[in-house]
Amino acid sequence: MAEIGDIWIRWVDMLYEDGEVRLIAIPYTVRKVTPCGVRLDDNRFVLNESRKRFACKTSEEALDSFVIRKKRQCAILRGQLQRAERALEIGIHKQKVKEWTPPLT
Repeated sequence: MAEIGDIWIRWVDMLYEDGEVRLIAIPYTVRKVTPCGVRLDDNRFVLNESRKRFACKTSEEALDSFVIRKKRQCAILRGQLQRAERALEIGIHKQKVKEWTPPLT
């Protein structure tokens, strides 16, 4: 069970000026404990039994959460990239065959 003053962790990635991506662990102090969760020092409420947590009790849990978030982010961005590449292919094809028509305004 969490207690007031406990430190919870959230891992984040940061892009530095030298172009390097580094992971940093951001500590959050528990300010309030309820039967359902905790309130952190930035006023965020984190549920005890939630699958997706803003911060976690241990660095290991927080790192697991980070990896899951980044996998999901990669999947979303891959989908967006595929859509953009397909739209680009269609646009280039239309340029070549002169099928382009201006939009109605």
